[in-house]
Amino acid sequence: MKIPAALLLLVTFAAGCRSSSLANVPSVRYENTEQAMEIAAARADAVKTISAPGLMTLRRPDGESVRFDVALARDDAGRLRLRAWKLGRAVFDLTMNDDGVYLLTPDDPSLKQKVRSAGVSARQLAETWNLFTRGDLFRAEDRQDRRVSRFERWLVCEVRQPAASGRASAGGDGGPVGGRAGGSDGGVNGAGGARGGGGGGTVRCALDTVTLVPLWYVMSDEQGRARFRLDLADYRMIGDLPFAHRYTATSDAGEILITLRDVELNGELPPDAFKPPRRAEKLP
Repeated sequence: MKIPAALLLLVTFAAGCRSSSLANVPSVRYENTEQAMEIAAARADAVKTISAPGLMTLRRPDGESVRFDVALARDDAGRLRLRAWKLGRAVFDLTMNDDGVYLLTPDDPSLKQKVRSAGVSARQLAETWNLFTRGDLFRAEDRQDRRVSRFERWLVCEVRQPAASGRASAGGDGGPVGGRAGGSDGGVNGAGGARGGGGGGTVRCALDTVTLVPLWYVMSDEQGRARFRLDLADYRMIGDLPFAHRYTATSDAGEILITLRDVELNGELPPDAFKPPRRAEKLP
C-alpha cells in the first residue's frame, strides 16, 4: 500500500520530537505489558505533590490567543490551585478542593466574563489532568475493561469508562484529536481504536516503549468521537522520576498550552494551599 508523503513527513516529525523530548529520560527494562503498566502506575502514585510556576497560553479556534503567568499547586487527593497573572496583575485564581471548585475573577466588568471563560477552561483541563495522572488508569481493577496494545513506539492503554459516569473517553474517529488505528504505530493521531458497542466511552494513553512515560492521552464519548487530547513533552528527571514540563490540551473549544519550570515534586505545601480566596465564586 502506498503511504502518502504527508503522512511520512508527520511520522518523521513525530520521531524527531520523541528523541528531543525524552533525551534525558533513561530507558526502562520490563518483561511484558502487565509489568509495564505496573511501572507506569507506580510512577504516577509516587507523585504526591506538585508545585511550579510557568506560562499558560489559551488559543481559541479562531486563532485568538492570550498568555498568562501561572503558579500551580496540586496534591494526590486531586486538590489543585492555579493562579494566573497578566503583566503583574492578578487575572484569576482557581481552586479545586473537597468542597468543590472556586474561581476568583477581577471586579472590572469589562474583564470579568473573559477571565471567567479562561478560568472555566483551566478548570476543565485540571479536572481531566486529575483523571489522567492517577495510577488507577494503568492498574484497572477489572481487566476486562482495559486493553493494552503494543506498537512500534507506543504501548497504548485503553480503559473503558462506565456509561453512567458521564465522562468523555478516548477512541478516535479520525478527528483532530483522535484518529483511527493504522500502521505499525497506530498512526500519527491515535492508536488502538475505540471498541464498538454500547456502554461508556474510552480513555487511551500512549506510553513510550523505551522510557514508559506518557506521551498523550485521548478521551472519546460513548459514540467513539474523540473529544479531548492531552500531549505531554519536555520530560526532565526530578530525582528518579521523569516529569513532563509541557502540556498541550486540544478540544473543540481550542487549545491550552502550559509550560512549567522549577518544578518541585513531593515538597510540603502550605496548610492553606487549597483554601479559596474569600471572594471566590463557587462554580456549579
